[in-house]
Amino acid sequence: MDMEHQEREIEHFGFSSELASLERNYYVKKNINTALDGVIKKAECSEETNQYLLKIKDEVLKKIWLSIEGHMKAAEEMDKKYFSVPDHVLLPAYFDHVKTYSQADEKNIDDEIASHKKRFLENSIMITLLKMENSQHKKFIPFLDEELNIQNALKESFKNLNMNALNDLVDKTLAFGQMRK
Repeated sequence: MDMEHQEREIEHFGFSSELASLERNYYVKKNINTALDGVIKKAECSEETNQYLLKIKDEVLKKIWLSIEGHMKAAEEMDKKYFSVPDHVLLPAYFDHVKTYSQADEKNIDDEIASHKKRFLENSIMITLLKMENSQHKKFIPFLDEELNIQNALKESFKNLNMNALNDLVDKTLAFGQMRK
């Protein structure tokens, strides 16, 4: 996150995600340090041992911090995710970026909305009509199937018929009819 964004968050909102993370880190280190001091005070040891414990306290604090550093980074990422103010949040000082609409613009938008509503209704009616037409076509399917079955049956019956003999019979009938005239 850039410095300008952090400065804007602190100036206008009184916090930033980085500031929250720094405060948490400070309080965690302070609590660990206080807990280590308490352990050293409660340990009833000789003066030399107490001095030695105070010397290695910083080293112990660093080791504890290293062991929880992954968790602290995860908390820092959560701070960035949940405590950052998005760029699109505007304060009164930034309202000059917002587009203002004139009466004509609002009328154009209203007309466009009315046009879309009208088109939506027309499309809804068209869909209803198409569904009705489709249902009417579905009613004709049994009749068409029956017609196709009849045509297939006729084709089968004509396959068994000797067309040459039929043609000869027709020719003879025509020839006989012409002779009689």
